[in-house]
Amino acid sequence: MNSAVVSKQAAKARRLYRRLESRLLPEHRGQVVAIEIESGAYVVGDDELEVARQAQAQFPDKLFYFFRIGERAVHKLR
Repeated sequence: MNSAVVSKQAAKARRLYRRLESRLLPEHRGQVVAIEIESGAYVVGDDELEVARQAQAQFPDKLFYFFRIGERAVHKLR
């Protein structure tokens, strides 16, 4: 997959997340969301591994982008 395609997919994922964020924030702040970019379907959970497993089970062979709800990044480097 070339970088232009990846950039377009990442931009689409960010747009989808921005639409969902206000709905997810009250109940799921700090949790992780995986968004399947073709359909906009998503899975929410406490950590990336849990969410990745659920997303793969629900939507096999699909591409997901991960966001930590209400935060700027999924991971923090210390």
